[in-house]
Amino acid sequence: MPRKPTPEPVIISLPLQGSTTLSRGKTGLESPADRRLAKVNDFLQVRSLSPNSQKAYRQDLQRFLEWTEADWPQVTYGQIVQFQKFLAQQSLAPATVQRVATTLKKFCRWMVDAGYLSKDPTLAVAALNVSPNEASKTKALCLTELEQIYRSALAGSFPKRDTALISVLLHGVRAEEISTLNLADYQGNQLKVVTVQQTSQVPLEAQAQKNLDAYLTSRTQHGEILTDHCPLFLSYSRRSYGQRLSAWGVRDVVNKLQAATGLDLHPHRFRHTFTSHLMHQGLPVAQVTVLTRHKSGQSLRRYQQESPDSTQKLTASP
Repeated sequence: MPRKPTPEPVIISLPLQGSTTLSRGKTGLESPADRRLAKVNDFLQVRSLSPNSQKAYRQDLQRFLEWTEADWPQVTYGQIVQFQKFLAQQSLAPATVQRVATTLKKFCRWMVDAGYLSKDPTLAVAALNVSPNEASKTKALCLTELEQIYRSALAGSFPKRDTALISVLLHGVRAEEISTLNLADYQGNQLKVVTVQQTSQVPLEAQAQKNLDAYLTSRTQHGEILTDHCPLFLSYSRRSYGQRLSAWGVRDVVNKLQAATGLDLHPHRFRHTFTSHLMHQGLPVAQVTVLTRHKSGQSLRRYQQESPDSTQKLTASP
């Protein structure tokens, strides 16, 4: 019986161990950007950042990665200057442009300290000329706007919950932090705010305490048995009625207030108003950083030139 012909051998190329894996894009292959992104991940892991801050840092650095394909050791002073010019030409808020430039400077400084770069390409780059007042002039809420927000909350479907929620937001508590609060965290004249980085005590003004007490009393009047493990704030939406109010739920409440008032509202704007309020009371920067839980006083500079219209009253009675 004749033997079958032996097929010609097919040589298959295998990637060498340790070689860079190329990701597939629109044109079939993209530049090997894995190591650039790996450094960004390392940078974020070694810093104590809230989830929102980490997301913002990543977005800022992603802007630079999308602008150039250069690996980090190849980034030059000239490229940083050109990138800043590119940012200035985009339809971005001045504060966003400033933040992206600052994030890139912090990242390059860390790369040098970590031994990944021999020289910081941002070191001699002049800071962007963005006025602190211009960058934040629309953020702090004035007295008239605060009164309008409280009136809208009182006219809403859940006035006691929403006025108490506004009062807590106006003490600098973030939406994500509010979503984790239990009844045990409300200690009469203060809130215990627990994050991954720290546990902080947030002093409450008398009116904020009254608003919270009125809300909790209304819950007991509706038959709820309150225990230390009960959520401090509840959701009253159809999908999650009676469950813990999530960070998205906080934003939804604020969105409804925005629709009712016509103001540009988001949860962080209340925190910004609180910080501005403290700065214009003349408190030392070190004390303000404790009350607002900022990592350093550098981020408070933009509040120093802001109008102090919102420094007299931050809470209202339901």
